[in-house]
Amino acid sequence: PTSFRAPLYPAFLALVYFVNGMDLSRFFAARLAQAVLLGAPLAPLTYWVAKRLFLLPLSSSEVKEERGRSVEKIAQVSAWVAACYPMLLVYPLGLGTENLFFILLLSSFLFLLRSIESPTTLHLLLAGFLLALTALTRSVILPFVIFAFLFLWAGYGRRSLIFFFTFLFLISPWMIRNSLLHRHPTGIETSLGYNLSLGYHPEGDGSFVFGPSLDLLTIMDDSKRDRAGMVKALEFIRAQPERFIPLAVNR
Repeated sequence: PTSFRAPLYPAFLALVYFVNGMDLSRFFAARLAQAVLLGAPLAPLTYWVAKRLFLLPLSSSEVKEERGRSVEKIAQVSAWVAACYPMLLVYPLGLGTENLFFILLLSSFLFLLRSIESPTTLHLLLAGFLLALTALTRSVILPFVIFAFLFLWAGYGRRSLIFFFTFLFLISPWMIRNSLLHRHPTGIETSLGYNLSLGYHPEGDGSFVFGPSLDLLTIMDDSKRDRAGMVKALEFIRAQPERFIPLAVNR
């Protein structure tokens, strides 16, 4: 049992492998699924998000109609940029969490915009639901969730609790599972210490470097590896504090 990674992307791969089988063709099947199910929808999602984003400050329907043509052009250009952006075309070749993370984050943002424009129960539920799935893919999104909740609370008060409790309800089972596994309070994943240690390693440059990446892999317990990584990262930062900001920027 492991808590090193958030569970949703491994679950996605497990579903693809279950349908395809476990021979070498599973890698092609995963890449195809990522290109069709996760990559292709990014362009239309970008189009819808752009339209919502640029029309959001306008309350008057007449003003919205007047600006509709320019916003339509903005949304179309945004969609084409997403469709033609080289890195997004390449990402489905790699079995990485970014593939699932991108589409869930964009979908979450779309329903957050819908919630700001029209805070119905359905919009708030979907925003919380999709952001929970995003966090269960990569927990790095958690600070943004706090910001989003505070923003909704400032605008709609207690009604924003629908968003918050939906999010909390969906991520809690995995956090409870991890806490029971390690016998102390644990979050969605336990990779932060490892990543910080790798990022601030004296031989590193802030990105992934193969040699230093092996340092902590001999520790099999994910929780102990996480704590050891935190300690090492602090040691690296104290030893060379002038590298902190440049390496943070590189990451």
